[in-house]
Amino acid sequence: MLALALVASACAPVAAAPAEKVVKFGLRACLTGPGASTTLYAHYGQFDYVKYINEQGGIDGVKLEWVWEDCRAQAPKSISAHRRFKAAGVLFESDPIILGVEATLSALQRDEVPLAYLAQLSSGMISKPQWVCAIAPSNATEFASFMKWVKDNWTKERPPRIGMLQCDSGSGWEAFEGSKHASEVGVELVGHEVIPFLVVLDVSTELLRLEAKKPDWIYVASYGSPLVVVIKDAARLELHKKGIKLITVAAGIDEIIVRTAGKDAEGWYRTSFQPSTTETELPGLKVIVEAAKKYRGLEPEEVPGHYAAGWCLTQIMGKAVRVAIEEVGFDNLSGRAIRNALFSIKDFETGYFPPITITEEKPFCRKFPAYTIYQVQNGRIMRYSKGYEAYFVYDFG
Repeated sequence: MLALALVASACAPVAAAPAEKVVKFGLRACLTGPGASTTLYAHYGQFDYVKYINEQGGIDGVKLEWVWEDCRAQAPKSISAHRRFKAAGVLFESDPIILGVEATLSALQRDEVPLAYLAQLSSGMISKPQWVCAIAPSNATEFASFMKWVKDNWTKERPPRIGMLQCDSGSGWEAFEGSKHASEVGVELVGHEVIPFLVVLDVSTELLRLEAKKPDWIYVASYGSPLVVVIKDAARLELHKKGIKLITVAAGIDEIIVRTAGKDAEGWYRTSFQPSTTETELPGLKVIVEAAKKYRGLEPEEVPGHYAAGWCLTQIMGKAVRVAIEEVGFDNLSGRAIRNALFSIKDFETGYFPPITITEEKPFCRKFPAYTIYQVQNGRIMRYSKGYEAYFVYDFG
């Protein structure tokens, strides 16, 4: 009888556990290669925010999950990754590379999958309806806004003289579009040089050509290990000692680049659309720094700004999912529902960025004043200027 009872209990039906509710995000990552020194920690911030929110119970019990591919800043790999993500049920994607986003815009529209871009918008990301949001306005607007800031703070009788050194990439050429507005804002563009995007061994020739044109500033749109080469060559040529100020785009110099370039990075400037991780009074930064310590073993002074940017972008993605679930319910959740929610976000508090409002007319996450100048001082990236307004190049930003 005991044996029969055991057999009977083994055969009795067991109630199935309720399926876990999960929303999948797809990341077309740049985890390896020359550009990874810029993007790696941004991706760490993206991964770690998902860990953090899931540990808090997810979004009202709905867990987030990253599906990722290492696309190495190559647009064809972004196209392939999007196809795999679609097959895997991904409802929201992210990409750090401008060409990867632009190359898949039509597929995003067709498959109804929104995308959060880990940098600044471009004209090639605009559609009707809009499927891409970015952290900030365009690289062209960033450069034009910087030139206007220089002019507004200029005290000499002659106009300020600005040279440009850009990488041969989508973001580099987008920044160059801003240079076309130099005369409008009252500065003189004295020179323009182009260097490779990913593999750079020496830029002495390009820097010497710019130096010969006697610029007051050289604006550098380069990233990752190539930027370290630019910084090292500029130091060897003693451009700072010759009175030339050097500044990078927002995605240029960060804490990793400073540590890699060492003392040669001292005195460099950076335009920025986000606070520095030295601004410890920001309540959201405390959470980010504690997460970086827990998940990555980073001390507060080691946390890169790109880590914080990746964290906050994913925080915004999570907010869009939350709003979409409130609107349509989890069972009806779709890429279109998340897209609709994304472009309805209003005054969202991250504790790090200023309150965020995203619309189809302004599909980026930054309120204004849009930019601030920072400077490398004693190995830290410190605030140098007050916030200043954007000088918009395109209608959308």
